[in-house]
This record gives sequence, C-alpha cells and structure tokens, in this order.
Amino acid sequence: KAQETKGKATVILAHTIKGYGMGDAAEGKNIAHQVKKMNMDGVRHIRDRFNVPVSDADIEKLPYITFPEGSEEHTYLHAQRQKLHGYLPSRQPNFTEKLELPSLQDFGALLEEQSKEISTTIAFVRALNVMLKNKSIKDRLVPIIADEARTFGMEGLFRQIGIYSPNGQQYT
Repeated sequence: KAQETKGKATVILAHTIKGYGMGDAAEGKNIAHQVKKMNMDGVRHIRDRFNVPVSDADIEKLPYITFPEGSEEHTYLHAQRQKLHGYLPSRQPNFTEKLELPSLQDFGALLEEQSKEISTTIAFVRALNVMLKNKSIKDRLVPIIADEARTFGMEGLFRQIGIYSPNGQQYT
C-alpha cells in the first residue's frame, strides 16, 4: 500500500531484529552491533539465506554482486543513480540551501581536553544537544535513535525533541 500512496506522507513501520540474517554469529543477540568480522560459515549462511547468486567456488573471494544488464535489479539501481545525477555523490544546487551552522565555539566544551575519557556516544549526544539548540538547523535534524537510547544517556532528548510519549506511539 505504501507504494500506491501518492501526494501525501507515508509512514512505514518496520519491526527489526538485531543482526538480522547473521545466523548464529549475532542474530537476535545484544552483541550484534559489536560484530566486526564474520567467518566464512557466516558468509555462506547469509548467501544461502538471502539467495545471493555466488557459487561455493567463488564465495571465499567475496566477489561483488552484479546483475545482468536489463534485469529488474540492474535497471532499478541505475535509474536511482540517474535520479541522483550520477554515480559520484555531489551537492546539487537545487537541493542545497545556505544554512547558518553552529560555530566551532558552540562545540567548545567538546573540543577542550576532558577531565576524564568520554565515550563516542556521550560525545555524540553532547554534539547533538549543541545542534538542537541552534535555531538555524534544529528543525532539520531527525535523530534516528536506537532502542538503547536510555543506555546511551539520551533520555533527556525524549521530551526535548518529541521522540517519546507515555501513551505510546500515535500515528494519526
């Protein structure tokens, strides 16, 4: 139905599983976001589960997947690149507005030496807070926050940017 909706906003709700498709290596486990490497059994599992067209003889070479010219996949991927004006990312003037960005001084507390080591997550949350206070860009920020938001110390943002409701999510 989402693809049939025209002329108005569409919301697609997706239920995700951590490490989806990773099999025994990490699927449904809290360690999924920590997995940095995968052994060949894991690669074969993903190939088989998602019907990736790579033979047993070629799998250890980890080849790029290509689609035959004219196939549905090939046509779709190349059409998307054309919509983006080519294969290399570039800033298009008709999509670019001059924004007044926060100054480096606004991030001063983060740029100074910290009294104790902080995690990248804490640094991110602090930088996000600086940007959310900037009138020029705050309404353009759309944080996509994982279910671990509280663990990451982001609960202060729930009320500030409206990502939490005690009544649950209301899509009306």
